[in-house]
Amino acid sequence: MDTAILPSHYNWHFLSGDSPKSQALATELSLPPLVTQILMNRGISTPEAIKSLLKSSLRELPDPTLLPDYLQARDAIFRARDEKHPVIIYGDYDADGLCGTALLVRLLEHIGVKAIPFIPDRLADGYSLGPNTMKLVEKHSAKLVITVDNGTSAVAELAELAAAGIEVVVVDHHMAGDELPNCTALMNPWLLPKNEDGEYPFFVQFCGAAVAFILAWGILREHHQQEQLSDKLREFLMDLMCYASIATISDMMPLHGPNRALVKSGLLRMPESRFPGIREIAQQAIRNDQPLGAGEIGFKIAPLINAAGRLFQAEVSLQALLADDLADAQRLVEKLTELNEQRKIVTAEQASKLLGDAQRQHQDGNNIVFVGSSDAHFGVLGIAAANLCDHTGLPTFCWAECTPGVARGSARAPRGHSVAKLLSHVSSLLNKHGGHAAAAGFEFDPVNAEQIMQGLNAAAVSNGEVGKPQLDIDIEVSPGELSTPLLKRFVELEPFGMGFKEPVFMCSGVTVASEPRIVGKNQNVMQFTFERDGVIEKGILFKMQERYQQLAAGDIIDVVFNANLNHFRGQSTVQWLLLDIRSPGS
Repeated sequence: MDTAILPSHYNWHFLSGDSPKSQALATELSLPPLVTQILMNRGISTPEAIKSLLKSSLRELPDPTLLPDYLQARDAIFRARDEKHPVIIYGDYDADGLCGTALLVRLLEHIGVKAIPFIPDRLADGYSLGPNTMKLVEKHSAKLVITVDNGTSAVAELAELAAAGIEVVVVDHHMAGDELPNCTALMNPWLLPKNEDGEYPFFVQFCGAAVAFILAWGILREHHQQEQLSDKLREFLMDLMCYASIATISDMMPLHGPNRALVKSGLLRMPESRFPGIREIAQQAIRNDQPLGAGEIGFKIAPLINAAGRLFQAEVSLQALLADDLADAQRLVEKLTELNEQRKIVTAEQASKLLGDAQRQHQDGNNIVFVGSSDAHFGVLGIAAANLCDHTGLPTFCWAECTPGVARGSARAPRGHSVAKLLSHVSSLLNKHGGHAAAAGFEFDPVNAEQIMQGLNAAAVSNGEVGKPQLDIDIEVSPGELSTPLLKRFVELEPFGMGFKEPVFMCSGVTVASEPRIVGKNQNVMQFTFERDGVIEKGILFKMQERYQQLAAGDIIDVVFNANLNHFRGQSTVQWLLLDIRSPGS
């Protein structure tokens, strides 16, 4: 292949570094200079900050009493306990809502309260409380509803419940609108008052299940009247932490401060949790007896839990998370695995249907992708949008006409773009919309589709959101520089994730040593062998294989990649996980 015509998919951006300072830190802390350089690239540049990161502690969690309305939430829960009336837990169909629901069911049952979990149907009910909430309350004669991972924006629905004398505790992490709901307690860290410098009193970027975990810690402490929990109760709390750990990674929360501690502790606990459902779910991600990592949660466990909700069977995930019998847990996780395989097929079919339109829009010079149809599958639109966003490098909006006259969509943005901001430019054409820079949802009348696409395209130009997405690169390395012992030191920095990205490396002028191989059950993985200066490296590519199918032995390329250790038959070897490829120096 003539690699002179192979452009990069991303704009390669090398992070600036201070080599003398990283060398000094490495010497002081007995760390490899490459490790300290990468930490500095993430703004962690003092001995104290590095030590704090390496020794993440649950002591960084805020005391429950410091969260907004904790005391009101506690009193409402204890009233339900003392008066022996059931409590409805109103969750959500994604991993955060499902894990938060499971956590609160476990908590309430532990203190003797009958918990009635409810997970809304993605299509029929949509997100958060809806018109049928009052019927649910009346059906179960409930006097208290606890929402988790939703509720902050449900102003009208909570007003109706308040008027009927129903107490509601909102456990949420979504930004509030102009009007706050009328409820018994609104436990949302974002509602904490800022200090005179405009800063929050402590870390507030928790997911919904993590807020539920902090609430659970306080409830356990006060229910048992133990300021310091007994060993038995600490074990139970650690099991509850598993739910918060899964949700933190699944919901892409920044892995800073207490979130790092939650995830790190939860990863260690999951394989030995006393909850059979959690243990069995963890087993799906453990390979070759290696410790469970954040990557396994993000790429294996989260999709497994989310798949059921995407195919409108979220109750299967909740049952698996709450399974107390090993045989039941195994049966339910097997069902989740089947659903996840179905989800992959539906997603592939969906992406295939939409890809042609997406490519045409890209080739026509559009600055966004806006694709959908009346027969699109609503449950997998988010994944389809993410895949097309990866493929085109453009902000992508995928939609489906769910009912006549009502289309719902999901949007994804590459780095440096904001789909939430773009949607705000066409808000007058939308029934509703919400989200953040990287991902958003929207609803509209399909007759406005063409006008919305034109408005989004124009907004992308006016916002300067054009061109290739950016890929940050930590440092350029030579073949052989990333040795097995060095990569083992990088394991000490885990968990990697949102806000603390996995290290990204670049190697220039490597030769494709042999014909790339297509492997994997679905023939969707490319294996490479590279050579430079007599050193051989192995690489693997999971995305955009169609861009590189013409690469052949002898081609010389530059590559960007993550690196990990591949464990197989008792041996650990270095493996490059390819992110982008280009012709030399282009």
